[in-house]
Amino acid sequence: MMEPWKNDAISALQAPLGTFRDGSINIFDRDYRYLATGGDGLLRVGLTPEILTGHSLWDLFPRPSVQAAHRYYRRAFAGHHVTFTLHVFDRDYYVSAAPFSRSVDRVETIVAVAVDVTDVGVTRFEELVGRMRHAIATVSEMAAQRSA
Repeated sequence: MMEPWKNDAISALQAPLGTFRDGSINIFDRDYRYLATGGDGLLRVGLTPEILTGHSLWDLFPRPSVQAAHRYYRRAFAGHHVTFTLHVFDRDYYVSAAPFSRSVDRVETIVAVAVDVTDVGVTRFEELVGRMRHAIATVSEMAAQRSA
């Protein structure tokens, strides 16, 4: 069961998650279930937070796509910040994942920010990566403040 501050931290993120442009921000538990998600990139591929929240990546997406992300998310659960590209829904995504909440001895949840880079040039890509880094830092700071 999730500690109350973690539920509060995730609840506090719901509104900001929905305003993320060109992709999505996602919070996953150790079973790769969506605890929270948002961003305009979801609607572009026919998804909504209501469809995703509470469901596992393994239940929702093709196995090869989940396997590709799984190896990186596993590193995020080991405490590392990771970035990778992922091709899904005939789109190319640049994904950054990092720990979101920790228990005494391990990472319990991760945050993953995905931006659609399918048709972007170098300048736009750099802008998106900057926004992605800012989103990860903001979400991580919120989690740190809630756990202090």
